[in-house]
Amino acid sequence: MTNSEPPQRHSASTQTGDPQAYGLLRQSAAFLLAGGLGFVISASLTILFTRLFGWSPFAAWFPALAIAIICTWLMNRTWTFRSGDPRKLAELSRYSLVSLASAGVNYAVYAFCLLALGHSGFDVRAVSSIFAASAIGSGIAAAVTFILSRKFAFRGV
Repeated sequence: MTNSEPPQRHSASTQTGDPQAYGLLRQSAAFLLAGGLGFVISASLTILFTRLFGWSPFAAWFPALAIAIICTWLMNRTWTFRSGDPRKLAELSRYSLVSLASAGVNYAVYAFCLLALGHSGFDVRAVSSIFAASAIGSGIAAAVTFILSRKFAFRGV
């Protein structure tokens, strides 16, 4: 005798008891992974542009950020929020707005850190200075980005 109903699968979310908490935890972990990779892309490109083209670390930050935004949108769309929105351009536009708002926070902290390091006698073009300022700025902006991405950029996901 065969059973016409498929067997029930128990996902981790039903085993933990709170599917919303599991979903938020999974999204947070994926967001941190995408953000970490985005940070590496942005910081590496900032360093590359200062070394290769002789740009100031203040000017190099902007094109590096633009490239990192596109990369993190693709990662967050795929891994974090698993968006199936067919209007990719609209979604990228919303994500870009979120990223630019967060970038304002990020850049303010980044510039403050570089200025503080410079006033303290550190070389602001040194890899360690750029990396430290990038890490602090990115870390502070991450919470803003996650909340706005979840509520606005990838709404309904």
